[in-house]
Amino acid sequence: MQVKVPYMNNSNKNEAYGKVKNTITPDLLAKWKVNADLSYKDNQEITAAGKGFTLTLIFEETEIIADLNLSFLLKPLGKKILEKIEHQIKKVV
Repeated sequence: MQVKVPYMNNSNKNEAYGKVKNTITPDLLAKWKVNADLSYKDNQEITAAGKGFTLTLIFEETEIIADLNLSFLLKPLGKKILEKIEHQIKKVV
């Protein structure tokens, strides 16, 4: 499942990446009660992997692509989860 979020307040992918990286931290995930491992890759990608899901944020020139992979049990909630992720990303970029 994917959603594309265009940059609204950022001029390029490096600026957006910096803002998102500073926002999505282990402390934020703990606040949401989500256990996930975060990994950051070359100013282009942020990945959060936890039990039953993987979320990858891919930074393109004009937008972020949020790619969500869910386990079989979480798939029915996928649309709602992706809407929440999109909303949170729009707040930052």
